[in-house]
Amino acid sequence: MLIINEHIMKKTLLVLMIAVLFFAANSYCASPGTTIFPILKVNPSAYSAAMGGVNGIVSSQVAIDNPAILPLVLEEKIDVEHLVYINDVSYSMMTYVYPISENKAFSGSIGYVGITGLNRTVYDSTSPDQFVEAGNFNFSDAILNLGYGQNLTDTFSYGVGLKGIKENLDTKDTYDAMISLSGYYAPKNDVQVNFGVINMGPQAAGFDVPRGAYFGLGNKISYDMIWAGEIVGYSDQISEFHTGIDYKISKTLSLRAGYKYPFKDPGLGEFPNINFSGGVGFRLGSFSLDYAWVPYGDFGSTHRVALSARLGRKYLKEQDEPIFSIKRFENIDEEKKITSVAVTNFIAKRVSLVNAYAAASYIRMSLNKSGKFSVMDSQEMESALGDQKYQECQEIECALRIGRMLKVQKVIMGSVTKIADVYYVAVNVFDVESGSVSQSLVQDISEISDLNKACGILSSKIIGPH
Repeated sequence: MLIINEHIMKKTLLVLMIAVLFFAANSYCASPGTTIFPILKVNPSAYSAAMGGVNGIVSSQVAIDNPAILPLVLEEKIDVEHLVYINDVSYSMMTYVYPISENKAFSGSIGYVGITGLNRTVYDSTSPDQFVEAGNFNFSDAILNLGYGQNLTDTFSYGVGLKGIKENLDTKDTYDAMISLSGYYAPKNDVQVNFGVINMGPQAAGFDVPRGAYFGLGNKISYDMIWAGEIVGYSDQISEFHTGIDYKISKTLSLRAGYKYPFKDPGLGEFPNINFSGGVGFRLGSFSLDYAWVPYGDFGSTHRVALSARLGRKYLKEQDEPIFSIKRFENIDEEKKITSVAVTNFIAKRVSLVNAYAAASYIRMSLNKSGKFSVMDSQEMESALGDQKYQECQEIECALRIGRMLKVQKVIMGSVTKIADVYYVAVNVFDVESGSVSQSLVQDISEISDLNKACGILSSKIIGPH
């Protein structure tokens, strides 16, 4: 009954949010350039910008407009983003993400854009041009955003964002507050759907705010490459189709490219001056650096840089992957029926940790040699899981969470135990997709020196007939 209720709830929320999206996109129609706070249509995220400006990436950098991704990040992070915009305008933002629990996360962002020394012109009927300069004035926008995201099911999350803004133009200040809603649906077939409404709020100083909406899809193209595409529109701006790819060359380097297709000519320059974007991402330990280049036609190019730092607080769940989810290990060769597997360090019970770790290492080596398994490296596994004490938990819930986090098909957990004068090597093989224990094996030996022999017998049973 619980499964049915969750299914109905997920479908209902999906329909409601799509309905809100299209209602918002078609209800508040203004003429181009007639809204206040135009900076709200610019996300300084280098990650998103390099991929054409898509909002559906699983990155804290897009939390300001897509808070539904927050529960998928699930690690404490700080992002510092800087955008060198057109006409030498600079826009900076800092975002902090805090995981409340396995299924909930909170974010806070502050942003600032300022221009000083603008020429003030006033009407003068005696001047040949009827306007004369009368000193300088300043302009600035200060933005505060609070976001909350929660997983409702294993495949659907929602997010709510509250945004406040203060705009200063010379001696006049204007304030307003807006709300954003978003949803993220990721079924097990590697297709992701994201949607949201942005900046829903009242008028400010007699002007509409830039209300917007987006709807996007994404999918994994290959082992190292993913694709995302979205339709994005604002109430005073021509709707566009945004799309991009992320190609993960190595653990530390990613290349990104994006494309924007406006449904009408925005008048910024000739194709392809405004259509393409690109960038790179570097990841070294707890730090990430992203760069994006985005052209604006006759106005020149913009450059965006984002520095991210992981602060250590992490939950045992899927990590912040580049965009949507790139599976580290999977069944690549269907003909050979290669199964991806992660073998955790074994628990030691009245034996040394060296013996327990040696047993896990021997089983990893045996499975890898068989040609039937793609075995995840122990160092990469520990790096991905971070500070989690995964080796201390042997329950099925822990195994399934580890499997989903590492993107493997099977997880093997075990122990080496001494009872009286007999040593027992126990192994449990968990199937991540079905959520069940596929094998439970025990092999006893009288001497610890026969540990490799016991592990060899267990490995043969896991591998099965050749």
